[in-house]
Amino acid sequence: MNQYAIPESAPGITRHATLARLMEERQGVRTTIISGDGHYWNLGDAGYAASSMFRPLPVHVAPSNGVRRVLNMLHFAWRTLLLGVRTPRRERPDVVLGSSPHLFGALAALLVARRFRVPFALEVRDIWPLSLVELMGMSPRHPLVLLMNVVERLLYRSADLILLVLPGSEAHIRDVCRNPPRMVRVPNGVDAATASTDEPRLTATTGPVSVAYAGAHGVPNALDTLIDAWAIIERDEDAPEMSLTLVGDGKQKDALRRMASDRHLRHVTFGDPIPKAEVPAMLRAADILVITWRDSPLYRHGISPNKLYDYMAAQRPVVIAVDTPMNPVIESGGGLSVPPEQPADLAAALVSLARADVAERDALGRRGRDYVAEHHDLRVIADRMAAELDALTRPDGGRAFG
Repeated sequence: MNQYAIPESAPGITRHATLARLMEERQGVRTTIISGDGHYWNLGDAGYAASSMFRPLPVHVAPSNGVRRVLNMLHFAWRTLLLGVRTPRRERPDVVLGSSPHLFGALAALLVARRFRVPFALEVRDIWPLSLVELMGMSPRHPLVLLMNVVERLLYRSADLILLVLPGSEAHIRDVCRNPPRMVRVPNGVDAATASTDEPRLTATTGPVSVAYAGAHGVPNALDTLIDAWAIIERDEDAPEMSLTLVGDGKQKDALRRMASDRHLRHVTFGDPIPKAEVPAMLRAADILVITWRDSPLYRHGISPNKLYDYMAAQRPVVIAVDTPMNPVIESGGGLSVPPEQPADLAAALVSLARADVAERDALGRRGRDYVAEHHDLRVIADRMAAELDALTRPDGGRAFG
């Protein structure tokens, strides 16, 4: 159960659809994904009708953050509960997995699991309500934060298994819940069989050095830093000829377009979201890939963004702007890392890679690709998830439930 899950054919984060497909192909696990019928991007129809594994609920996207966004989350949780109540017991699932792009949907998943007296697995994606406090600046005493504190603690204590997406979230969970259940890492990644490449760029390309970003255009993505950095690059008469393409959608996209226009940037292009199947080719067409983050203590728990592993699998060097002790770009040697929200540092890193020869950039890209193949292959992650969920269904496979 994940309000924002989308089919593999749609642009955006298709983690659950890919894992469900791989678990069925490799382990015979049949999955039904309960989602909303809209996405937090401005996508319109994401193609749910064409996917037999999805059961989208009539919950539409909130136009902005704030009260309407919270009501939208609660609406999804309510629809999920109604679905659980109306589902005949003969269609009882073996396990219910609740994901936490927000806590209310995960809470509804817990209640549905209790209704059917089956194990409940909690996938911790974003750390709520810590994200609201440390990333969005909300007061720790805000009523919504206090409510989410209660829900968070209940979910950790009630889960039969916790699946961790972020590498450092285990310590946070132990701080909140002194006796948590079994915790297993299932990070984001790529289907290496389809996303990776072995196409070096060993000959010089014509035209400007191309830089690309693919992903959400929201507040946490800090793309204003990238626009500011690009303004520095275009003012630098000594910088090599470069172009920037941003592909995707989100609530900040119009504001980012205005920023680029106000700065009279000549080599910045905004592209519409593209289907997931087209992303690898789009990334491989670039010379350098870039990803930016906010300057927030939240990332002390690590990062695990889908798009970063797509980048690395495409065998292109990555420039990342983030402050985290667990940085895949540094660990892999697949690019350069700079402090977040520092446009001058980001501009310098992009120019440095643009000035490097093609063989040097290719070597960085290969290191990133090899790292993803070893640590973030979704086929391996799907096998791990299937085994853990299967163990819950066996006698003494998890906590007592019901």
